[in-house]
Amino acid sequence: EGKLNPEKFVLDAMYKAQRYGQKSGKGFYTYDEKRRHQRDPTAEALIQQVWKTNGVQAKTVSEEEIIDNLYLPVVNEGFKCLEEGMAIRASDVDVCCVFGPVAPL
Repeated sequence: EGKLNPEKFVLDAMYKAQRYGQKSGKGFYTYDEKRRHQRDPTAEALIQQVWKTNGVQAKTVSEEEIIDNLYLPVVNEGFKCLEEGMAIRASDVDVCCVFGPVAPL
């Protein structure tokens, strides 16, 4: 509740380390004066430490799995909207997907 927990959450660890992103020149990446990013071993080590503390292990995910995890829930919700009458036509759902938030929350 309003307190940082950098041992448990990567974003909290980044904040504690004053890694605010482009405005500070460092975040998950480092940024040059033209805001071009490059990988940052310090940030990667910070992430690895938080993961280690919490017993998280990195895993390889295929491109197909990423697409399925991002888009299939959106497609399923679109079908539910049609079934429940919230949308009249499939094109109504298309408009929502184009102009509405579709990123996983």
